[in-house]
Amino acid sequence: MIEYDSIIAANICERVALGETISSICKQEGMPCERTVRNWRQKHPDFAAAFARARIDQMDSWADDIVEFADDSEGDYKVVVPLDSPDLNRIEERGSVIFKFNRRHVTRAETMIKARQWLMSRFAPETFGDRSSVNVNVSYEDKDDAELMQEMRDAAEKA
Repeated sequence: MIEYDSIIAANICERVALGETISSICKQEGMPCERTVRNWRQKHPDFAAAFARARIDQMDSWADDIVEFADDSEGDYKVVVPLDSPDLNRIEERGSVIFKFNRRHVTRAETMIKARQWLMSRFAPETFGDRSSVNVNVSYEDKDDAELMQEMRDAAEKA
């Protein structure tokens, strides 16, 4: 177990805030294992607070990632024409290329988006969770103290 190091801890928080996961950070040389990071969070309140802020920033970073995944169409279509293919001659003759839709790429992007959305709704529900609305109607009658006391007496007798 690596002993607590404030420089490494700050580096971890910065990288988390930029969107990296703890597991990917901890796999790199010179970084503590995930269990050590969890222990540091429990034993060092300053690191725990910085890590919590980094997690919130991580959700914003992931929100940006989602937009990029959704907008990135590179790889949605696939064209592979070997140089010795007879298709190459047909392409030159017709002057056009037929693109084939690559469902695996689109499905992978969709999965990446859904995974981040789910994690975002769990880590930062106030910002990224499902919105719920509550309608509360409150009505009251303006009563004087004597009326209120009488109502309390009546309620106590019924009980």
